[in-house]
Amino acid sequence: MTLLVGFQGEGCALIASDLMLKFVEQDQFHLPMEERTLITLICSKFRQNSSGDYLAFHGRLRQEAMARLYGKTLEELKSWHLNQDSMFSGLGIGESFATFYVSVRDAQLYVGEPREILQKAQVGKPYAAGHQTFGNGLMDVTLGNLKVARKFDKKFLRDLSDSYESYMLRNETSAEPDIFDFGGYESFLVSPGEIRLYKRTPGKLSGCKEAVVGNDGLIYF
Repeated sequence: MTLLVGFQGEGCALIASDLMLKFVEQDQFHLPMEERTLITLICSKFRQNSSGDYLAFHGRLRQEAMARLYGKTLEELKSWHLNQDSMFSGLGIGESFATFYVSVRDAQLYVGEPREILQKAQVGKPYAAGHQTFGNGLMDVTLGNLKVARKFDKKFLRDLSDSYESYMLRNETSAEPDIFDFGGYESFLVSPGEIRLYKRTPGKLSGCKEAVVGNDGLIYF
């Protein structure tokens, strides 16, 4: 499972996610799910695309479809949605699929679902994707921070990231391993023209191999 969360501040933005990636070797694809050996990896969910911006999605995509998604520019994604592309048909993409995109140039977060083009995130509004229980939990965390907020600057975003980290690490061992498993935490602070890693905590993934998913959809570790 992937957990994504984002918040649009005033001239800045926060994007965060878990770090878990479950991987199955290609030579095991013919086996029933219960007989496959899953490899657990540490992997960033937000990755730089061909435009230099950062994109992440919640849901399942084949290698070719992932490469197509990461090859899209922001302008294309603002006028195109997954259901318009035959490559994504038949993939079982449902309402739970979501795309998060952050434009580094102007520190603007965008979000979208399969039947929607990407939309600008509103200042002061949180966005989350993942299993409903944990997504709602992240929203509750945000509301707690909003109660004491005076302005949505980078200090607020750092405090919010700390709250997200605490929530996700506290709950990573309560998720059902075979269904809703997630682990670790990573967040980025975005200001105009700059994106910086703020937190990266492996949590229960400590000791797992680091992996990178390329924009070609291949996993390297």
